[in-house]
Order: sequence, then C-alpha cells, then structure tokens
Amino acid sequence: TIIALALPFAAWLPKSPVPLINTANLLTIGSLLSIGLLTLRGKAHPVVPTSLNVPVILLLLVMGLSAIFGPYVYGAGVPSLGHLRTLWGVLSGFLVFFVVTHLVQDRDSLWRLVGWVLAASAVGLLGPLREAFERGFGARTGGGVGDINRMAALLAMAAVFAFVMIPAYRGIRKIGTTVASLLLAVGLVLPNSRGAYVGFLLAALPQALRTSVLGTVMLVAFLGSAIFWAPDFVRDRFLYTVEAATEGEESLDDKTGGRLSVWEAQIQVLTDHPLHLIAGVGYGNLQDAVREHLGRRKAGHNLYLETAVEMGLIGLGFLLWMLWRAWKLGSVLIARGGRSLILGRAYHGMLACLLILNLFGQRFYDFSLAGFFGLLSGCVALEERFTRPAEKEHTS
Repeated sequence: TIIALALPFAAWLPKSPVPLINTANLLTIGSLLSIGLLTLRGKAHPVVPTSLNVPVILLLLVMGLSAIFGPYVYGAGVPSLGHLRTLWGVLSGFLVFFVVTHLVQDRDSLWRLVGWVLAASAVGLLGPLREAFERGFGARTGGGVGDINRMAALLAMAAVFAFVMIPAYRGIRKIGTTVASLLLAVGLVLPNSRGAYVGFLLAALPQALRTSVLGTVMLVAFLGSAIFWAPDFVRDRFLYTVEAATEGEESLDDKTGGRLSVWEAQIQVLTDHPLHLIAGVGYGNLQDAVREHLGRRKAGHNLYLETAVEMGLIGLGFLLWMLWRAWKLGSVLIARGGRSLILGRAYHGMLACLLILNLFGQRFYDFSLAGFFGLLSGCVALEERFTRPAEKEHTS
C-alpha cells in the first residue's frame, strides 16, 4: 500500500545524500528484506511461481549487464554514479512485482490492494494540480513523477484500468472507482501529452465495450463532452499536430520534437555494427550514440527502438516476451469469469495503453511506471494463483 502511494510522487520523496539510499529505493529494499525475514520464519514463500518470473528476471539481468558493458563503448570505462542511480530506480520499479507476489498472502488482501492502487492513482493527481496552481493552467506539469510525459503515461494507464474496473465493485466502492476513473481521465489535460491521449482513447474504449454497459456509456459521455470542457491549450496542441502533418515530413518532424530524425538516427546506430544489432550500445548510452549521427544528444522517443539500440535485439526480445506473457496472464483471468474476468480486462487495458504510449516515447524504464506495471502484474499473477482450479494446482 505504501509503495502504491509512493509511485505517483517518486520525484518528490525525500532524498538522501548517501548514494542509492533514497526513499523510493528504501521502500523496495525494505520490502525485499521483509520477504527474506518472513521466508526464514516460514511465513512467506521463498519462490512464488508465476509465468512472469523468468521474463522479468531475464530483462533485468540483460539491463544490468548492458549498463556495465555500455560505458566501455560510450564512456569513461566505468558506470557513473548517476548512471547507477538511474538503473537502480528502474530495477526497483520492476522488483515491486516480486514484493507483491511474496507479501500478499490471500485473495481478500489482494483485492484490498487493488482498491488501494485505484485510490493511490487518483491521489497522484494532486501532483499535477499543485504545479498547475503554482505555474498556471496551460503550463504542462510533470507532477510527482517529475516528467511531463511520464506523469501523463501514469495517469493514462491508471485511468484505463479504473474505467474497466468499475463493474468489479458494488455500492460505495463502485462510486469510488467511478470517481477515480473520471478524475484520472480529466487529469490527463494537465500534462497535455498527445501520446497519453492516444493511448487512453485506443485502450479504454475497446475494453469498456467488452466489459460493461455502464463503463461504455460513461466513457462515451466523457469523450463526447470533452469539446465543452477541454481547455483551449489541449485543443490547440491537437490542431498544432494536425497542421504539421498536413505541411509535410519536415514540418511534422520539427513540430514533434524531431522524432522522425531521431528514429532514423537510431536505425543508423543499429546498422553501424553487428554488435550494436545484437547487444546494443549499452543501457543509458542512447543519447551519446545518436549524437554521432545527429550532432547533438537527443532522447529516443520510442521505447522499442531505444531498447533495441541500448540492449540490442536480445534486450528487445526479452522486453516483448515479458509483455506478451503479461498479456497471456490477463487472458487466463478473463477465461475464469467473475471478478477475475474484470481484473483481466482492466489489466489488458493498462497493457494496451502502455504499448501505445511507448510508440511515442520511452515511458516505461522509470521507478513510477515500471513500479505501476509491477504492482498490477503482481496482483494479476496472484489472482491467477488464488483462483487456479484445485486439480490444476495439484498437477503443477
């Protein structure tokens, strides 16, 4: 629960002068130590078997080795302290998956945690709101995540998940989930990220149509009314992009932050050397690599290309394998019906949003975003475990 509340405010948590000993890191380290102690006392499973264990571990292993290997290609020969801090933040996010699967012991606790995730996501809106009041509405806000596009990504994924989860509850919990979904969706206007809008629209509507009449009606009404309540700065940003697209490739590249140029540069890096294609240039070294082709350091603006450049096709393969196994895990819950079906579809919605968002930027390798993925993936993995038919559990 504490980690769920910390994720939307990771950039605002207290910092320590001691390297790697910041609040976010301590939450993960403390949780892992708790797992170790509970395991020694026989109160936790040493290994909780799930279909995501191996893909997550292999991706983190490749990422860690790549971060060590990279500086020998583009750097001083050893990873910098800042490089290691960034890497550990990402690893901490993914490790939340193992924290959840080890510490949540029964289905009632699991569903309470899901409720806390919904509540914590809605509370996370306070970050962008505070900045909006300080800087004025219309100024793009990074909130507690500390980055505009990543804050928007977190809100979009949480909004999709909340909308689809509405039918899973009754009474006051249904009202709370409905309010959370609307707050998160409206809150998307504050970071004003085009990728987040597209990810939310393309992920939320199909899942709402599959899940419930109420969710579909609410979502359609929300989208239809946007023309009346959406601020001018949101409409202007959409028109700006449409105008650029009609003016040709050069204008589109210029008005989308040079995305077309940097994508082309990343492809050139991959084809420069067979080693780049296989193992990449090292995690964290993308901007130095593209500088040789663009003349300046530039973010990659696409998770899949960035992963391929930094960790090669090996790393990209492990990333896609993990996401595919996560999708399959959601499908298992959908086949079981009941509340599991709703959780599975909500998880699919979150994953679809994540996949779409990352076409336009790298919005995954971050404590908040990787942690949100790990948190929900842990919940879904446990729901699959707790609802597994007895005979299947026995044979496994």
